[in-house]
Amino acid sequence: MQKQEIEQTEKDGILALEGEMTISFANELKEKLICAMSRVNHIKLDLTKTTETDLSFLQLLYAVHQASVKANKRLTIIKCSRPFKNAVINAGYTTDQGCILECENDCFSGKGEI
Repeated sequence: MQKQEIEQTEKDGILALEGEMTISFANELKEKLICAMSRVNHIKLDLTKTTETDLSFLQLLYAVHQASVKANKRLTIIKCSRPFKNAVINAGYTTDQGCILECENDCFSGKGEI
């Protein structure tokens, strides 16, 4: 993973991630997401500059998403790269049913809209 930054505006924050989103960086990514979640009520992820995504990153996003719903916070993906989209599709995370957490449209696996 090359770089990440959070741009914070009151209770929302945009977290832009760049580079590889893989198992090699899972602990670092987890810490960044947890830190961002503690600072804002709504994390908006910008993944346009991600170059590689594997299943570990998708699982991490899903876990953070579950934690955010339980904490009455939000995690949404506002922009994503082709490698991220491909990883979501290849992992089978797109569905016609949407998120099982009943969190409206915040889930990246929701309704096949990747």
